[in-house]
Amino acid sequence: MEVLNAPDFLTGGGEMGQLMRKKDWSLTSLGTPDTWPRSLQTMLGVILHSRFPMFIWWGPELICFYNDAYRPSLGKDGKHPYILGQPAKPAWAEIWPIISPLINQVLNGGEATWSEDQLIPIFRNGKIEDVYWTFSYSRINNDEGLPYGVLVTCVETTEKVVNQLRLLESEHNLRILVEQAVKARQKGEEYIAIASHELRNPLTSLKLSLDLLSTQITEQNALFLLNKSRDQVKRLVSMTGELLNVSKISAGLLDLKPEIFNLNEIIRESIISIESNENKNQFVVSGESDIAVRADKFRIEQVLINLLSNASKYSPRGSEIVINVTQNSDTVKVEVRDKGIGIDPEKIPMMFKKFSRLETGNSIEGYGLGLYISDQIITKHGGTLAVSSEIGKGSMFWFTIPLR
Repeated sequence: MEVLNAPDFLTGGGEMGQLMRKKDWSLTSLGTPDTWPRSLQTMLGVILHSRFPMFIWWGPELICFYNDAYRPSLGKDGKHPYILGQPAKPAWAEIWPIISPLINQVLNGGEATWSEDQLIPIFRNGKIEDVYWTFSYSRINNDEGLPYGVLVTCVETTEKVVNQLRLLESEHNLRILVEQAVKARQKGEEYIAIASHELRNPLTSLKLSLDLLSTQITEQNALFLLNKSRDQVKRLVSMTGELLNVSKISAGLLDLKPEIFNLNEIIRESIISIESNENKNQFVVSGESDIAVRADKFRIEQVLINLLSNASKYSPRGSEIVINVTQNSDTVKVEVRDKGIGIDPEKIPMMFKKFSRLETGNSIEGYGLGLYISDQIITKHGGTLAVSSEIGKGSMFWFTIPLR
């Protein structure tokens, strides 16, 4: 039965406030609520009306109190509500070796603790579950100013950590698939199609992670994970697209869809795409770019983005990248010039081969397929893709395609 005329500090507080008012505290070492120390009364009034998960241990027995916001982390068929008013050691027997040193640190006059995404399994939902927490223990002084209790502020981060682990697993799977794709040179082109198909599984998994992350508890954590998820999805989409393109090329299925479009328009769109991803170089367009050509707009833009992305990757931050366009009576030539590290002349003949990458000693992302695909696209148009370069002075990639 709920106590009538309960002390003011126990009014309200949702379910836990009601349970505290109903409990016969005279059967505990604390005695009735009207005799409790003012410091405990004040802290209970705070946590009962807070929407942030909080827990209190009080006195020599570390009697347990918690609020409605903390209640969901206890699950069902577990500790709720029986641990209310119980001593800490039997209430938290399964994790006592983990939490007792932290409690002692605070009660012995030490600084408040801080733990982030720590695994502390607890009994809930009828079993021991792996639960991750970000939490802090800080002391509560009694009316005499001495440490007498512990305030726990916490957030359960199990979902966030599980999503991070899924991301790491997907990234690991991606690396394995890339390594297998590289070996496909020796095992035949059929494997490329298989690898690109298999990449759909981690891509689907990451898509689900993005959906789940929208329910994260803290906006900062959610934003971090969403950005990381998007980066991983972007990498997988890029890899899948490149492998599928290689598969189409090998099978003779790279069809073009010619249309008339303004070359300057897709140059500008390609620059915007690179700036949104790289955001570090100055892009300058020169020459006769404002001309109409008849070609596969999507494929030519794909080539431009690849050349601009490579120029940005291998150039100093903030350096200039020039896109120059010239034309004669029947062809147009597009040059992409950078001031990057340059290419060893002996390696230039291999630049347009499958899985060929420029070794720089730096961890620059890439799969060695972009230039091969670009070369095949330009060749399919009846044009030429080539490069001239000098170590330490930069490179110029250029391609020609017929105007009509």
